[in-house]
Formats: sequence, structure tokens, C-alpha cells
Amino acid sequence: MLRDLPPIAVSPYERSRVVADLTGGDLVLNDGGEYIPLARDPVKVDLLLREFVRACDPRRNR
Repeated sequence: MLRDLPPIAVSPYERSRVVADLTGGDLVLNDGGEYIPLARDPVKVDLLLREFVRACDPRRNR
């Protein structure tokens, strides 16, 4: 049963901040999103994904 599984470890804020800083990325916090942000706030996740994909498009970075 699912209730018998151990809790999933979420990456601590400070570790996430360091990774974002080292990679030049943005750290986006999703209050209350925890393990399944796509299910809890699908519009926000979709907009963030769209922004990320557009930023990776070499045609937009000329």
C-alpha cells in the first residue's frame, strides 16, 4: 500500500538555491506544491515550462 512507503525527501531550499546560483538558473518556489506541482498548479507549471523552452530556442537568442 502507498501508506507503507517512506516519505519522499524534498530538496532543501538552501541546496536548491545553491544549484540555481551555480547554474545561472532561476529558483521557482511553489508554495504548497510539494511533490506534485503539475497537479496542484498546472497553469503555473505550464507557463514556466513554456518560458524555459522559449529561452532555449536559439532562434530567439540572436
